[in-house]
Amino acid sequence: MIKLNERSLFSLFLFLFAMVMFISAMNMRNDVILIPRIFAIIMVILSGIQLIIDLIPGIKARRLFQKETSKVEKAEQKESTNKEIKSDYLFIGWMTLFVILIFLTNMIIASIIACFIYLKWISKESWKFTILYSVIFGLSIYLVFVIGMDVYYFI
Repeated sequence: MIKLNERSLFSLFLFLFAMVMFISAMNMRNDVILIPRIFAIIMVILSGIQLIIDLIPGIKARRLFQKETSKVEKAEQKESTNKEIKSDYLFIGWMTLFVILIFLTNMIIASIIACFIYLKWISKESWKFTILYSVIFGLSIYLVFVIGMDVYYFI
């Protein structure tokens, strides 16, 4: 039975967008078509699968790779939902701070600060690991993009 709701309509829109992108990529020159074609094919396949799953809800219950959950596991999932919501909001706040830091400073400094904040307060890593990894991460961005590729957008 086909079920139309907002989720299936969004999947249909996404599938149609992927098809338009795939068709428009076919008219490109051969030297620039590879990446758009790969992206369009992957998006058509994945959005098509999602569209079928959303339109026919019975397929979701019959998937072979879906594991059966017991009553105990379902109760544990409900308990962990509140923790997951809190961590989701914390992650969204961290991403918002990262974007604000990019606008206030530059990409490399924002990456170092965001990496430091994520490792220390979200992942609860040690000070030594946090400082070392953040500095190495920022230095590697600088060496690869600024020194290696002469891209000065990151400074």
